[in-house]
Amino acid sequence: MVFAHGSGSSRLSPRNRTVAEALNAQGIATLLFVLALPRGGVPGAAEVATALEAPLDLILVRKISVPFQPELAMGAVVDSAEPVVVRNEDVVKLTGVSERDFNAIRDEQLAEIERRHKLYLGDRLHPTISGHTVIVVDDGIVCLEDYEEFGAIGFFYSDFKQVSNTEVIALLAAHPVKSPAAAG
Repeated sequence: MVFAHGSGSSRLSPRNRTVAEALNAQGIATLLFVLALPRGGVPGAAEVATALEAPLDLILVRKISVPFQPELAMGAVVDSAEPVVVRNEDVVKLTGVSERDFNAIRDEQLAEIERRHKLYLGDRLHPTISGHTVIVVDDGIVCLEDYEEFGAIGFFYSDFKQVSNTEVIALLAAHPVKSPAAAG
């Protein structure tokens, strides 16, 4: 099994290179854009974008957590011109979270997305991705083979440190978007 993980992985790590080479060998290199979920997904996405000579950008997503159980998602919000809100109605109903509370937490996460957008992207142009294939890289894993017994993900990393804001900004600076027309 081959894993690619952004958090703590050097953008030149063997893990990230292996994933990029596997995607390239499958002919995926001719199609796409690479979007990273910050912070942890950015180093791996930068490696994939470099290997595939594809534009790199971010997709900013925030979990809308149940107030009394922060690891339980009752929804999510995605950055865009009109933010996309996804609700898990089953969780909202099961936990009894009111519409007012849901909206308040959603608004907090939208504010955090805006803060991160300014921090990471500033005035950076976004590529036009409509009609193109996109690879989204998170700080999770990419599995290129099956494994009988998986166990805990942490066992597969030699370094599980957090990716810094500075590293995200530097990696994005190394992968500028030329212009909306050129990128689309």
